[in-house]
Amino acid sequence: MSTNLLTQAMLKDLHYDIPNVCTQPIDTFESIGRPTTVMVLFEHSDINAAVYHMSKTIEDPESFRCGAIATVLVEECIKEIFKKKLLNALKTQKLADNNNASFGEATENLKRLNANAINFNNDNGTIAIMVDDFSHEHVGSYVNGIITLHAFRTNKECIALIKKESLEFTCATIWHENHSYAYELIAALTCKLFYINCFRINLSPLKSKPPASESYVTMDERYHYETFVSNGVLKSTIFPIGSIFAN
Repeated sequence: MSTNLLTQAMLKDLHYDIPNVCTQPIDTFESIGRPTTVMVLFEHSDINAAVYHMSKTIEDPESFRCGAIATVLVEECIKEIFKKKLLNALKTQKLADNNNASFGEATENLKRLNANAINFNNDNGTIAIMVDDFSHEHVGSYVNGIITLHAFRTNKECIALIKKESLEFTCATIWHENHSYAYELIAALTCKLFYINCFRINLSPLKSKPPASESYVTMDERYHYETFVSNGVLKSTIFPIGSIFAN
């Protein structure tokens, strides 16, 4: 593994020949505290892989402590497909109990709002709720097991919806076959960590980074890691080697 300064020439000369692989999360959010993640899902993306990662958040609400997905934005034309696939993915899964003390209060708030929501249940009752068209500020304090869902039609609308959320997202996982769409979001958002077509990948290649004022790129056998300063914020992106990179 090597670490180099990022140049425009390097971006133009990147060649990938390893298949795009979506893997189960292996580590690590420990260097960025208790992050909150937003997922953005476009029509032309690997919906099944994104649904897999969303289902892992719902299976264990306590995983919200270490960077689970709290808000999802889905391109309008695939919203119902996404919801159907998510429900199917969780049908056979064993869902952990949600012991968060504020979850019941948040559930009551949603009832008062008459919110359109999907309840995810195990044998002991509701353990997670995905709610349409409401932000976390409407529900109360950020609570394990509450996921807000928004539909969008354009990148501009997507960015505006994310900025309306009361949560301060540290991480974003963006799903689109064309990276230029993802980089438009990366430029506009203040998250420090961006995953493109993947999620919760090993962050250890980012730990031996150069001074914060420098941009660089490094790779391992599966993933491309890139760090740069954008609008005064040091941002890191990770994506699978072999995925489409569009300038």
